[in-house]
Amino acid sequence: MLAWEDLPGCPNPPAPPMALAVLRPRLGVPLERIIGTVDLPPEAWREADEADPAIAWLGGVGRVGNQDLRVVDPDRLVALLRQFRADR
Repeated sequence: MLAWEDLPGCPNPPAPPMALAVLRPRLGVPLERIIGTVDLPPEAWREADEADPAIAWLGGVGRVGNQDLRVVDPDRLVALLRQFRADR
């Protein structure tokens, strides 16, 4: 299971995961809850801010109403996890 609190820019999750999103073979992300899905138009997407502490694993940011949602980039996340494993 992925320890989110070990990733830059992530707080400790408040509860155990309720579901698992499989992003690609051998990469599943635990989810605390699922509140819905969104289909955003191209103009709702932007690059992640370089100052965001989660920049190492982000694929961008999607604007939903007045809220910015971070988007996980599976390739960046796997690269970061491999780096963590190599450093330990």
